[in-house]
Amino acid sequence: MINKISVVMPTYNCGEYIHFAINSILKQSFKEFEFIIVDDGSTDNTEEIVNSFRDSRIRYFKLWHKGFVNSANFGINEAASEWIARMDADDIALPERFEKQVDYLNKNPELSFTSCWYAVFSGNKNSYIVRTPVTHAQILNQLSLHSVICHPGAIFNKKDFNLADKYVLNTREDYDLWLRMKNRTSFYNYPEVLMFLRERKNSLSRNSYISNSQLMKKSQYKYFDLKNDFGIEDLLSAKIIFGWREWFYGNQVKSREIWKTAGISRLGVSELMAYMLSFLPQSSFIRIKKANVRLRLNYFLKETIKKKKKLNRQLQELLNLY
Repeated sequence: MINKISVVMPTYNCGEYIHFAINSILKQSFKEFEFIIVDDGSTDNTEEIVNSFRDSRIRYFKLWHKGFVNSANFGINEAASEWIARMDADDIALPERFEKQVDYLNKNPELSFTSCWYAVFSGNKNSYIVRTPVTHAQILNQLSLHSVICHPGAIFNKKDFNLADKYVLNTREDYDLWLRMKNRTSFYNYPEVLMFLRERKNSLSRNSYISNSQLMKKSQYKYFDLKNDFGIEDLLSAKIIFGWREWFYGNQVKSREIWKTAGISRLGVSELMAYMLSFLPQSSFIRIKKANVRLRLNYFLKETIKKKKKLNRQLQELLNLY
């Protein structure tokens, strides 16, 4: 039975947004937690903002600037609870996030990990929703290609984290961790939007996008045996996944070559569209990928006006309240 959790939030120069994140945690309907904020050597007003909050649950640490891996591992090591809830300093959690996730874990003791669906927002409006796969089997299948887990929305067992050797430098930290945890952890994504993730313009540069793609590919090198690592035995399915890996994280020309060996006539609609897009100049190709055009279109075309209004209203209420 989970009675208390440790919330761990690394931060670096997030003074513009961190009060929203802190307030969204302190206002949770589930009250039994310690809130570990690890400042990775910020040079802005982060420390002043954190210290302006008077709540005994907050434990604030300021370190020398060494990066996310060091500060996140430090925070989790300091945690008193065996259950860790992650949070990022520029995001916002809905008030019932912890209550719903902890309640589900308590009712399903075979699980040792939960995250949730999330909405990505810019300014005071949502740009799109990400509905990640829900069950462990669904997550494991798609984990062969993407990080289908909302990192700042995750709650996991500290023992599993330590056995998986924690966050590792020079990787896409969260995705690499999920891949190392997948054989000892039962994943679950709560099928409801419980997090608002901020879309920051300075995080979407071409160089950062290419660097992130390279880190994703590096993490995947260890898991190219799809049969043993992800239970994917069909050769056509494997070739399609390898093609997508190149399309998303590697070389667009190589993705076409892989799909050709699978047989163009055997590809699905999504692969055929991706195949055609791979002929674009690299700059245009990257611009389309990093804009998450498919998710934005799905949100625009498939979400009802009523649902959009409700989600935007929730976001605006939290922004105004905090």
